[in-house]
Amino acid sequence: MEVTRFGQFLVNNDIVTEVMVFEALLMQEKRQENIARIAIGKRFLTVKQVLTIFNKQTDSCVSFTDMAVSLGYLTASEVSELLSLQQQSRPMLGEILVEMGVMDNGTLNVMLDKFGVLANVYV
Repeated sequence: MEVTRFGQFLVNNDIVTEVMVFEALLMQEKRQENIARIAIGKRFLTVKQVLTIFNKQTDSCVSFTDMAVSLGYLTASEVSELLSLQQQSRPMLGEILVEMGVMDNGTLNVMLDKFGVLANVYV
């Protein structure tokens, strides 16, 4: 069964367009905290280690966290914690759509309620 994401739910209900959701997703990604910065802030990595990871990444398709683990700089549990912290730093899509002025808080709250009810039907 395919999972409907909130942005697609809004599009399906003619609240926003796909272009608006795409723009909001780009803004969401831009405003999410950088994982390297989080790792330095948590003292999991030093600046020197981060630079080493970036240098090693230039010749590969390996993610930052995978490279950090392969170099022995991070453990799997540290990566998990960093990814969780990064996810928490990501602004909610609905909040960004409200900031963009494409919907108001009242509509957002109504749609979140409807989306929550819909999600619970399939759980």
